[in-house]
Amino acid sequence: MSTFHGLEMARQALSTQQSALYTTGHNIANANTEGYSRQRVNFETLSPYPSASRNRPEIPGQMGTGVTAGSVQRVRDQFLDNQYRSENSTSSYWSTRSEALSRMENILNEPSESGLSTTVDQFWQSLQDLAVNPENSGARSVVLQRGQALAETFNYMSESLTNIRTDLKSQID
Repeated sequence: MSTFHGLEMARQALSTQQSALYTTGHNIANANTEGYSRQRVNFETLSPYPSASRNRPEIPGQMGTGVTAGSVQRVRDQFLDNQYRSENSTSSYWSTRSEALSRMENILNEPSESGLSTTVDQFWQSLQDLAVNPENSGARSVVLQRGQALAETFNYMSESLTNIRTDLKSQID
């Protein structure tokens, strides 16, 4: 090996240590930043040269070629990260479910004077009035109108709930 091999190994080592110092400076600069986690540089050895003989590279007695900065790794507590992800997922699930149920509740509009139960009660009341006086044409027209209103209410709710279902499916996709 030449003298330049030793100088090249020294240059690579200095470059690797310089990258570690940059990472340390980055850690110091962000020490007060909320949510920042410390980083560290993982050093890796470079592949060695075999000794000058008929030996293969897998045999001991090889000449090292130095070190390099392999990767930068965040130093974090894996358990806390997993717990945070799990709880964040659960929170998002319940938030999305609450939003969907709120939208459905607005469509059903219960309890109110214009909700489904009121429309059904009015229809049944008109049917009872017709049952008492079956020959009355006014009672028949009221049953017809309230039946149409009930059918329109069912159609509106069906279309609205289908739209909500489609929106939720597209969000999932």
